Amino acid sequence: MEFILDLAGYDPANDLTSRTVIEPAVGQGAFLVPVVDRLLRCARAHGVDIAATETAISGFDIDPESVEAARSNVTETLLSGGVDRATATRLAQAWVREADSLKVAPDPPPSGSSETLLCTRRSIDRDDMASYRST
Repeated sequence: MEFILDLAGYDPANDLTSRTVIEPAVGQGAFLVPVVDRLLRCARAHGVDIAATETAISGFDIDPESVEAARSNVTETLLSGGVDRATATRLAQAWVREADSLKVAPDPPPSGSSETLLCTRRSIDRDDMASYRST
């Protein structure tokens, strides 16, 4: 997961709070947890209150059990990073929704947002994909 985020340029050294990551099938959060970790590190490094990042992640899943598991994993990641329980729970609820991503229009990007990241196989350069497959 980390390698895919690296390929997509989702680097905590950059201001990730001005981006929106769309995760169309969160499952239990295997991809989402590293996204949250990087977002949290970035927010700290750039002096952004993590509570203000409700639109930084837009994740969906149609399975209610997966949604609950993903929310739990996101909440635990935030708690481990020092975020208070109320904020962690609110962000997990905002970031992970029970819905069919093919039938839901994503929220409009936040004011001043520079980019939306939807990482798919087709969005990765062919040489980078070859490098990924070789690891």
